[in-house]
Amino acid sequence: MTTTALLSVHGAPGATSLALGLAARSCAGGRPSLLLEADPAGGVLAARFDLELSPVLTDLAAAARRTLEHDEVLRFSQSAGPGIPVVVAHPSAEQTSAALRTSATAIGAALRAIDLNVFVDCGRWQPDSPAMGLVHAAQRIVVVMRPTLEQVVQVLHLSDWFPDNARIGVVLVDDEPYTQRQVGEALSLDVVGVVARLAERAASDPFARSEEHTSELQSRLHLVCRLLLEKK
Repeated sequence: MTTTALLSVHGAPGATSLALGLAARSCAGGRPSLLLEADPAGGVLAARFDLELSPVLTDLAAAARRTLEHDEVLRFSQSAGPGIPVVVAHPSAEQTSAALRTSATAIGAALRAIDLNVFVDCGRWQPDSPAMGLVHAAQRIVVVMRPTLEQVVQVLHLSDWFPDNARIGVVLVDDEPYTQRQVGEALSLDVVGVVARLAERAASDPFARSEEHTSELQSRLHLVCRLLLEKK
């Protein structure tokens, strides 16, 4: 199936929440999926979902340094929400970064062979990111950004580091001061959609059955996730 790497360029615009939303919607649609938390700054999902710190990404990385069969990856996952397998990262940036530096490429190769839709939260993107091996293994890259001049310029300068064979898409957090069309033209990239203040307002489970389903945030998150999953 497809490996999708999600990343941001500055701050915390909501790549983790969008990755969670994509995994949840993919699972709900009957497509076997996995969420891999690989933010070098450390993980947040274990605390958010009250999960254990074993197994974590560090354990998966240790297995990948030996011989990791693609069907072993799920052995390192836990359940976040209703049936969403997630490999969580340790909250320690030191531990997570060390695991990625030694094993990101090997983990990426295993993910490409697994019969799942895999969504990888790679955190903030920079050329020397230890998550580089996972980004280069992805068939699709989603950049989560705010539509400001500063972030547009950052993405322009980072675009040379994106793998040539990956499909690149952009998700905007808010639509000011620049619109979806303006950002797409400036970057020459496909802007898939806009989610309002995703990081600040998203619930821990974006697809929980609650009144939040009717909010603008939830509607736009649903739409963006659907569009991303349907794009070939």
